[in-house]
Amino acid sequence: MSEFEIKPFDEIARLWKEDPDAAEEYHRAVIEDFILGLDPEKQERARALQWRIDNRVRNIQNAQVRLGIIAEMMWDSFFDLNGALNNGVSLKELDTPPDNLLTSDKWGTK
Repeated sequence: MSEFEIKPFDEIARLWKEDPDAAEEYHRAVIEDFILGLDPEKQERARALQWRIDNRVRNIQNAQVRLGIIAEMMWDSFFDLNGALNNGVSLKELDTPPDNLLTSDKWGTK
């Protein structure tokens, strides 16, 4: 477990209003601390996921819109997993992309 101290919500909200750059730095530190707390074999996947999230919301200034985009990404992931499992794809197969992603029907999408 990490020694990193999570600040109270009110303090984080105040920081976002008063010093957005410091708030973003704190945000990055919390994420990095979380990723470092994962098993080493899971860290690469967590970093890739965070990269996807960051790229989707990079230019969005409105926090509510950012939250909506992230929620949509979570729901998309849930429905992809649900669809794959309902089509008989094992969890291990989900972690292994098909050899040819464009022509494969591994996830029953064709």
